[in-house]
Amino acid sequence: MPLVLETPHSLRDLVGRELTLTDWFSITQERIELFAEVTEDRQWIHVDRERAERESPYGTTIAHGFLTLSLLSPFLKEANSDTKRCPHERQLRLESSSISFCCPRRL
Repeated sequence: MPLVLETPHSLRDLVGRELTLTDWFSITQERIELFAEVTEDRQWIHVDRERAERESPYGTTIAHGFLTLSLLSPFLKEANSDTKRCPHERQLRLESSSISFCCPRRL
């Protein structure tokens, strides 16, 4: 049964609750490098393994925050794959000003 929220304030009741699960998804160094090329964000912490091992506080490269965020689309599609959509149904909207990346994804 799909989750229906009557108002935006209904989201408060869901804080800390697991809503759905998706399959595991591997983020590889190759995917990070391809993302770096597409976005022209080639910072060493993402693409230079040797330097990241020496200088990064994480000891390895990390995924771009926006790469991680971009995976929301396929995850939502997978999570909602068993529900039928109404063409007039309201969809989830995220505003980039409210997004923060608090934990890097290490490789």
